[in-house]
Amino acid sequence: MKKKNHLFGLVLARARRDQGFVNAHSFYKSRDGRRTLRLSFANYRALERGLSLPKPWRLEMILTALDLPEASSIRRELVKSYLSCLLGSDALLRGLIPSDTLSVSFGEEAARAAMRQRATQLDLAQWKVLARNTTGYYCHVYLINTPGYRESHEISRALSLPAGEVRNALKVLAAARIIELSGTRARSPFAYKYLQTLPLLPTTIHLKTPILKAREAFTAGRGRLVKRKNVTTRISAAKLDAYFQRLGETVEVSGLFGDAEKAEDTAGYFIDARVFKIFD
Repeated sequence: MKKKNHLFGLVLARARRDQGFVNAHSFYKSRDGRRTLRLSFANYRALERGLSLPKPWRLEMILTALDLPEASSIRRELVKSYLSCLLGSDALLRGLIPSDTLSVSFGEEAARAAMRQRATQLDLAQWKVLARNTTGYYCHVYLINTPGYRESHEISRALSLPAGEVRNALKVLAAARIIELSGTRARSPFAYKYLQTLPLLPTTIHLKTPILKAREAFTAGRGRLVKRKNVTTRISAAKLDAYFQRLGETVEVSGLFGDAEKAEDTAGYFIDARVFKIFD
């Protein structure tokens, strides 16, 4: 059983690294593990070391904290290794959990693998700074999508925000290690990374809400619709959830196309996937 537990621990550690957490402690701290996972750090570390297995309800909490999509290959591998540990064999699981080749195309999996290699995370304290400082959040979004050092007046002009307000926000971001300052210039160390967003957890809802509101307000005030594709259909709730999962992954993969340096033919776009219920 220890050998099987070790397998689960290896997959769990890899899933954590794929999500941008360099070590177990950074994941545990960022997700406020004592409250979110109801585990001490020592007990969580024991899971990654293969010394123990979580209860099924706690595994669900871990999957949520890792923000692993239901269709992702690493999530399936983690669940499969967990079940193998419980059963002592994976023979009974054959055919129940689809292989990657059956569920996604090679291109899709290659894109996800590329994103996992570039994945990184902000810690909880940094997310708190962004949630409290709307201008700081706007500056952060601009800088992660505009590689290299940028003058504060350039950021102010691009965001149509007061210069003094931007300068103050940049100082706050620099103090939180979200950006780097050099005189009047600022850059984001995350510009060439895939920055994972916060999962929806009881401990993060108060941070996600103001950030989402800031995103909506910025788009409503300055955004210009450039592309649209929509359809009306009747669908069951279960199938809608499955479809939206794939839609969400498609939106995330769009980040792979955003590595362009700032040039005349580039611009910042907000890609938003929504589903509206219009009748019963």
